Amino acid sequence: MLEYAYFISPRGKIIPVTRGKHIDQIISEPITFGLLVKDMVSTYKRHNETFGHEGFARDEIIAGLFRKGWVRVRFEERRTLIFQLGRFTMGAKKHILSFLELVQASKIKPGNNDGRHFSVAVYQVRESPIAEAGSVKGTMRQIKYGLAPACTEQSRER
Repeated sequence: MLEYAYFISPRGKIIPVTRGKHIDQIISEPITFGLLVKDMVSTYKRHNETFGHEGFARDEIIAGLFRKGWVRVRFEERRTLIFQLGRFTMGAKKHILSFLELVQASKIKPGNNDGRHFSVAVYQVRESPIAEAGSVKGTMRQIKYGLAPACTEQSRER
């Protein structure tokens, strides 16, 4: 895969963002994300924003996905791989590690770059970073061996 942005579903499915930006992907495939177009239109109207604009409505829609267990992923030009999520659950931990393993094996690449040499940051929304390292391997080590904060109990049931 050569995309620069992804979503990881609550079940671990990796969805490349092929429509431009994360919100464009959500709008073009609302059923994939368990959303209805009419609800998204209402959210944009409530914020008095143009449908698809990257503002408060978009933030609200993506925050709703985070609450449902979705993970937002993007490779940045500064050679950083960023994961954003609502809660660092056992499921999220597993899905992030699976994604990083695909990057490590060069099965997921940012454009034509070798993502294995990117820095990685894992952020819980509105919190300090869960894990940060100068490499994919370093982040995998942090998450696997408990150097990152413990996962929430609620997710252990999944």
